[in-house]
Amino acid sequence: MTPDELADFASRVASFSSDQIDRLHSLVVGVQEGATATDPTSLVEAWRALESQRGATKVVSGEECLDFIMGVASVDVGTPLPAKFFEILQWANIRLAFSTTSSPPPTPTTMESVDSNDPLWQQAVAVDRQRLAQQVISVWRGAVRERREDFLAREYPEANEAADRRYRNVLARRVIGHWRGHVLRIREMEATADAFRRDHDARRALKAWTLAAREQLLARVRQERAAFKALARWREQTAEIRQMNQVADDHRSRQAAINALSSLSNASTAIRSSESLAVVVYEGNLARKVFDKWLSNLHDNQANEARADAAADFFAAKHAIQRIRARAQARIRQNKIAAARTFVIAVEYVHKWRAAVKAIKHAKYEAAYKQMRSKVKRNIAQAALDTWRAKTKRIQEMNSTADEFRTRKDDDNAKTTAHNAIVTMYNRTEQTQEAERQADLRYNQNLVNRLGIFGENWLQPTRQILANQQIADEYRDTRTASYASGVLRNMRNTTFRVKRLEEDADTLLQRNENKRALTVLQGWRRKVRGPEGDEDAERQPMIPTTPAARRSQLLASTTPAYTPAAGLFAASGRLIEEEAEEDE
Repeated sequence: MTPDELADFASRVASFSSDQIDRLHSLVVGVQEGATATDPTSLVEAWRALESQRGATKVVSGEECLDFIMGVASVDVGTPLPAKFFEILQWANIRLAFSTTSSPPPTPTTMESVDSNDPLWQQAVAVDRQRLAQQVISVWRGAVRERREDFLAREYPEANEAADRRYRNVLARRVIGHWRGHVLRIREMEATADAFRRDHDARRALKAWTLAAREQLLARVRQERAAFKALARWREQTAEIRQMNQVADDHRSRQAAINALSSLSNASTAIRSSESLAVVVYEGNLARKVFDKWLSNLHDNQANEARADAAADFFAAKHAIQRIRARAQARIRQNKIAAARTFVIAVEYVHKWRAAVKAIKHAKYEAAYKQMRSKVKRNIAQAALDTWRAKTKRIQEMNSTADEFRTRKDDDNAKTTAHNAIVTMYNRTEQTQEAERQADLRYNQNLVNRLGIFGENWLQPTRQILANQQIADEYRDTRTASYASGVLRNMRNTTFRVKRLEEDADTLLQRNENKRALTVLQGWRRKVRGPEGDEDAERQPMIPTTPAARRSQLLASTTPAYTPAAGLFAASGRLIEEEAEEDE
């Protein structure tokens, strides 16, 4: 039967009551046992007999059941009626329930006598499997629903973001891989095309080169033939030209000999005439040279006499000038001596005036120095007092800060204790949840082992969900541990900083106490010494005489090492008045 026919019959049989289905089953069993034939008349008679025994139903009339069984018998005649009926029941998911009035079908008493091909046995096995599957699916759905609710309650945005980022990375890698493969294929195709073009170009170039070589060979042959012809013609013309040149050379040689003889005779005549003319010219030149030499000697003698007269005049004038210069230098030396005497006298008077001015300035400087020194000491005392007040105020502030730190430390200790208690409770809760998870896992494993007849593929989604849940739990544990370690690290750092501040405050307090005790001890020593100690403290050094020494003393007096702050206060706490310097 086709699926459409099965669906039609299944929808029709689903509307029947259980009593009618039992009657149909009894009819089919009779057909299977051979008590009833499969022709329509026998089926109608058997159905009427069953109706007369049990009575008609009120939900669906017996005619509809009869039409149903007749339709099943008429469809797919080659298949037995019981097989078709049980297939329709299995399709409609209907389990047979035998009544007490009807005789149940014969059931085997032992497992060896069971026929695995029996439709009733197959239907029973199918129903049993369906029940088990429904139970397992219901249990699995409940567990998955609980796990999903728990997972949604403990969902972490960071984990989702990490998963999304990983998915995007994987998708990007896949796209890049696909793109790279596409690019590689394109490159391979381009390389193939380039190779094809290179081969094609090589073939065309080889063909063109072959044709060009042939053309060059033909042209070379033509050129050689033309050259041979031109060479033969040139040889003929050369022979003719050589003959003509030989004739011309003979004529030229004869004419040159004639010309040479005529020119030789003319040259000998010209040489004789030029020799006679040269003798006449040489005699005139020799006489002229002798006269010129005598005239030059005469001029040289006259020039030497003029130079001697000029030198005598020069030396006489030079001697007179030297005498005049000596007289002028003597007069200048006398003037310099007089000016030097005047300068020495002026310098002596200037030195005396400077000494007087220096003495006046020294007196004024001493007075100003005394006044400035008293002002500097007062300023140093005031600065020391301000420093002492500032340090006292700072010590008070540090004491208050130390108290605040102690209070904060106590609060932090209380918070640490509370945090440890919370962590302990949280760990116990985690242990309890872990135990429950192990129990659930054990239960699921036992359930899977007991229902192993269904195979292993249908549990893969559940296993994947459980694995994802385990990964999420591990991630949550890791995040919780990292957060707890960060909190503990911050608390440890805060405790260390507070401890350092307390140590610094204690060190500063001890240092100030030591300074205060040292000051008290120095005051006690001064009181024990009595007037001698006061005289030693009030004793002043002598006033230096040079400006450099006074400057050094002034600089030294402005430092605490020279005038300590404790020595500037009397017993009453006021500044020490320098009466001795004022009297001076």
